[in-house]
Amino acid sequence: MTAKSPSAGTPSAAEPILTGRIEKIVHLPLAKLFALPHDDGNGGDLAGVGLVERAGAARLSPRSALAVAAGCFATLAIAAALLGRLPADSAVRDAVLSVASPLVLTVAHVVNYAGTWVVLLPATLLLLALVPRARGRWWLWAALMIAAPTAETSIKRLVARPRPEAASMGFPSGHETAAAAFCGAAIYLAGALPPRARRAARGAAVIALVLVGLARVLLRAHWPSDVLGGAALGLALASAAAFADAHLARRRRG
Repeated sequence: MTAKSPSAGTPSAAEPILTGRIEKIVHLPLAKLFALPHDDGNGGDLAGVGLVERAGAARLSPRSALAVAAGCFATLAIAAALLGRLPADSAVRDAVLSVASPLVLTVAHVVNYAGTWVVLLPATLLLLALVPRARGRWWLWAALMIAAPTAETSIKRLVARPRPEAASMGFPSGHETAAAAFCGAAIYLAGALPPRARRAARGAAVIALVLVGLARVLLRAHWPSDVLGGAALGLALASAAAFADAHLARRRRG
């Protein structure tokens, strides 16, 4: 008797193993690339969305996010203090200003409010109202939003780099620091939301962060590196708050 070969529609025993290996090879690098912080609801590590959930690996802890953001900020701050205007600042600024039509500037003036308390205060209150995890430690997120302007004001005095068209200090951008602190917190806390809402919230946070930075350059208030420094500082502060939140949650569980 001859052995029956498996039909085309019937998977062999080796196929699930092969499929699992292919998924690990293909998905894991992409998961690490697209990883965004979110809490697992139990105070554990921050996991990425989408691809990370499918891959079942690639974790980005609050501590790691803090190290990356703080390292980027420290590098930019030292360069700004020692070099003043960075080599690419003028070219990038000119490229952004080249699209500064009256309509674009009008939009930039509106977007600019997203880096001020006019928008950030009600947005923070809304975040606390919608996310139970945030309400549980409301004082932590309130402290984050107070620490952001305090930190950037102090660092402005230390770095002492003037703005492009004014003598006042510009590094880091205060609007971008505050926006990044809020958006970083929103990205982390969105981990408690259903998948579709989580993706929408995180996408909106990233878009808002980018638009505020562009608005500050379009309005001639900052060098591009001021904006990058503000984003790095705000995200570092948000990561520190996320780390504290995860640590407190683990302690509570015992």
